[in-house]
Amino acid sequence: MAVDWRALIGAKTADQVIADFWTRMAELGSSITNFSEGGPYRTLSELTGEAIEGLYNVFVAVVPHGFRRHAAGIWLDLHGDDMSLPRNPAVKCRQCVVYAREGTAGNLVVPAAAVVRTQLSPAGTRLEYLVVAETILPDGQSSVPVLCEAAATGVAYNLAPGQVLEMVTHVDGISSVTSGDISRAGVDAEGDEAYRERQVLAWAAAADGDTSTKFKAWARSVPGVVDAEVDDDWPRGQATFDCIITGTSGTPTEEMIATVQALLDSRRNINDDVLVRGPRLKKVGLHVIAYLPEDGGDEAAIEAALTAHYTSRLSTGALATAPRLRLGRPYYLARMTQEGLGVEPILENIEVVVPADDQLAELDELLDLEGEVQVTIDRLEAEP
Repeated sequence: MAVDWRALIGAKTADQVIADFWTRMAELGSSITNFSEGGPYRTLSELTGEAIEGLYNVFVAVVPHGFRRHAAGIWLDLHGDDMSLPRNPAVKCRQCVVYAREGTAGNLVVPAAAVVRTQLSPAGTRLEYLVVAETILPDGQSSVPVLCEAAATGVAYNLAPGQVLEMVTHVDGISSVTSGDISRAGVDAEGDEAYRERQVLAWAAAADGDTSTKFKAWARSVPGVVDAEVDDDWPRGQATFDCIITGTSGTPTEEMIATVQALLDSRRNINDDVLVRGPRLKKVGLHVIAYLPEDGGDEAAIEAALTAHYTSRLSTGALATAPRLRLGRPYYLARMTQEGLGVEPILENIEVVVPADDQLAELDELLDLEGEVQVTIDRLEAEP
């Protein structure tokens, strides 16, 4: 529910303060009655009214941050500091890059700090990655995976496997470089909504002592963990729990699973048997028809925008405006249509061809894109 903070605080404008001041002076029988414009008493009243209005504006801006539900930015960080629960920082992606050659003879050295980058994007940007440690492409092999680290933090650096890259640092004998498996997913700094949700979860874990709530709160404290759910119905026998986690792009890395497992093992009750794992993926194909008016709209740009939106929702989570679907969350046909229409105002309609039905998910299931998003652009005929 939206809160009208001005009304709650009783904030007044300068004109209201001045009017109240004059009324009160009259009630007290003041002999000062000349408040004509430009006069000293009028000027003093206006300066006082403006100062008091400024104080009210400060109250309206600051008071909401005293409540966790309404706090944002550094103010939310202060709430977290009271709980010894800092905001999760941004993380650099670590991903293998496959260095390949045409032959197999001889050893080739890929030096540490060698740089590769993505091809130029439609937005005119490139992403760079640095080789973590010197790696040998041994005699008899045509390729070798080389661990690289992103030049900067963020989700945008998480590349799909098989993406063609460019060598900035030339390596003799290497003919191609492509992206491989992600070792550690890149993560943006934790946003206010996720951080607030985690604070509330931590309070709940401390208050009721529920084992499942504690596991969720602890798992969410690990940087890169976007969501966590707990199957506490003894899935593997008495006193067993499965803690299912997801990363920015959905399936967590082995490193993330191991980190969360170690944390939960260090804090769990001695009788609890907890297993940390990734979700069961429920594959979803997606094909939509986007209808434009007879004239107007850049078809290629709209197709690209819709593709990026749905891909982010069901796969990469790369767009802040289209976060990855969470564990156990459904994706209704009506929601797909509504989101598509919000991508470009000029769109007249979105028809979801595939899937044919609402997509539901169980507690440990995550809806995941099957293949690539298909977007068909069509134009409506003008009404006669």
